[in-house]
Amino acid sequence: MNRSVRVAAASDLVRAVSLLLVAAVIAVVTSVVPGGRAAADPGCPAVTGVFLPGTWETNPWADETAPVGMLAPLATALSAGLGDSFAFRFPAYEAAAFDRMPYGDSKATGVAAASRAVTDFGRDCPATKFVLAGYSQGADAMGDLAAEIGCTGAPVAADRVLAVGLIADPRQGTGGATLVGPPVPGQGIAGPRPSGFCAVSAVTAQICATKDRYCSTDAATHPLLASLGRLLAQPSAADPATANDAATAALNTLLASDFGDVRLAELPAAIDRLGAPGTNAARLAAAAGGLSATLRPLRELAGWMSEHPTARVDLAAGAAGSPERLAAAVLDGVARSDIAAALDALDTIADPDRESTLAPRVVVAQVMDATAPLLELVRTESEEALRAAWRVLAERWPSVLIGRIAAVASDSVHFAARLPAMGEALGRLAAMIGAGVDFTTVVRELYDLVARLNSAFAPLVGTVRDDLREVSRLLGLIPDDSGAVHVAAQLVRALAEIDTPALVDQVSRLQDDLSGVVQAIGAGAAPLDIAARLNLVLPTLFGFVTLAAHDLTGAAGAELNRLTRNVLGAVGGQGPDALLRLISEALSATVFVTSGAHQSYGHYVIDADGRTAVDWLAQWFLDRADTE
Repeated sequence: MNRSVRVAAASDLVRAVSLLLVAAVIAVVTSVVPGGRAAADPGCPAVTGVFLPGTWETNPWADETAPVGMLAPLATALSAGLGDSFAFRFPAYEAAAFDRMPYGDSKATGVAAASRAVTDFGRDCPATKFVLAGYSQGADAMGDLAAEIGCTGAPVAADRVLAVGLIADPRQGTGGATLVGPPVPGQGIAGPRPSGFCAVSAVTAQICATKDRYCSTDAATHPLLASLGRLLAQPSAADPATANDAATAALNTLLASDFGDVRLAELPAAIDRLGAPGTNAARLAAAAGGLSATLRPLRELAGWMSEHPTARVDLAAGAAGSPERLAAAVLDGVARSDIAAALDALDTIADPDRESTLAPRVVVAQVMDATAPLLELVRTESEEALRAAWRVLAERWPSVLIGRIAAVASDSVHFAARLPAMGEALGRLAAMIGAGVDFTTVVRELYDLVARLNSAFAPLVGTVRDDLREVSRLLGLIPDDSGAVHVAAQLVRALAEIDTPALVDQVSRLQDDLSGVVQAIGAGAAPLDIAARLNLVLPTLFGFVTLAAHDLTGAAGAELNRLTRNVLGAVGGQGPDALLRLISEALSATVFVTSGAHQSYGHYVIDADGRTAVDWLAQWFLDRADTE
């Protein structure tokens, strides 16, 4: 038997054993329950399913009677199998992940929404039993509710819960639950629930794809990922002594994008309402305020995208008709519009107690003119398409921001690694200047020294436009027990104290100018011509050496050199490459935590019969309901 066959056989065996264990648990539970479905109260279902969607699959205004997202087939299958004896709800909640609000706060709204749905059915239909499910963030919230029911008997008694199914639960590994499918190497990224599932343990199943780090993170292998998951999963209103300390609050603020009030599809109608005849001052102010709530985030987005043009290029490379391609078109529309002018015009009528200097029709004309390029696009796209495009933009915020921070940290470490060689080159230049060397006789050596310096400064070219003090502050917010990110934060802060733009500019011009002198020598130019060319270069050379000596040997230089020794001796003497790997892991972990990325559980097969996670859960729920 070859290796691939042995691996496949082992995998099938693991799955079979896992499913037999689940079947055994179900058998024990159902053996004490009388056969046949319980009679429901008049007008009430015998079984109610409460299915909590995952991140970005719903919103606070969604129709709770409409199946959505990954769990939609679950409701469809149970409705077909149980008929009128079954009802379901998909509780509407924020379902955000740092777009509009921190993940922990969004999850808290999910717990509240699911609890409300269970409470309402439990109160109005005392004989109704429940099947509960959640996916991703929904599994996080629903798992918390299931644990509360199991451990406290609220909001309904535990014996009214027939089954709990949690797909991609960030708190996978909670005591009492059964993991269905292949084994996974770790626990959920947010850590297990300390209480366990108590009285609902025997009827709780968790499903986690083997490569989904949301529900399977080995803390020993990925300590930064695990610590970030635990940190960012907490609501900002938690215990101030732990979750809501200054660093956590700042990190949540950093990663959150305030794009929740944007209603792109409603933009034309909102402007029309602004100019409706007979509108009183209060209604006019309300309309102006609503329009401003959409335009302000657009203005922020325009500024963000101007600083990160590659993000727009990546979006434009999306497939034709995709949300990504439309998101790029929205960015173009925003860039070609004058959002600031539109907001200024709206401010003149936004206060009902202040007499406007402009007539409403004038304001409408100004707003329409300022937003014309964006309106042209919005009028040609459906509301659904625009909503999907805007979600793409909101989702990109954390990854783009962290990507920029990562790039600055990496460039700074590379620069630090080259600092000793740079010191030698600068020392040689200073010695040549001090000795009064005739530079016409050492042009080639001079060029080689400057070329080495230019190469050493090259990593800083990408940081010239960044606020290094702010980048250092943001790096300091990333939790990291290895200390790598802390070293990078200090290094970036030290670089903020030197005149990086001037040094990068001068050394680049020096190399270009000296290259011209070397070429002239190679072409056989007259000595006087060579001397004249060199005399034009020397003032820049002296200025660069003076500035470099001041910045790299003064107080800032001393700190920079101290940190460079830390970089070169980092991670047990493995040096800057090892340090960069740790920094990359920390920042990649931050992007992963905020991305909402998962395996496709709609296609993830968990048993030898070829059933997917959702198919298996539907059949299990049907089996459990048939025992009532």
